[in-house]
Amino acid sequence: MAPSRVRISEAQSLSWLVFPAVYGAYSLIRGPIVDWYPYPFLDPRQQGYLQLAVTAVVLLLAMALMAFAVNAVGRLGARRRYDEDR
Repeated sequence: MAPSRVRISEAQSLSWLVFPAVYGAYSLIRGPIVDWYPYPFLDPRQQGYLQLAVTAVVLLLAMALMAFAVNAVGRLGARRRYDEDR
């Protein structure tokens, strides 16, 4: 509700994707060991690794677009809020 005056760059907003990427890799490594995957779209037994890779790339792109959108909305809110103060 009150955006900060610190601007976040696009590179910083992409750093938000590190956790989902690490979690996905961890799930793919751990899945065959415990014979369980947390999400059906991460289960290569049902869809194969090629479809899993395509799904992962699509998810990564969608999350990157959402990160950019959140960053852009924050910048617009900050500009609108702080430009009126001057």
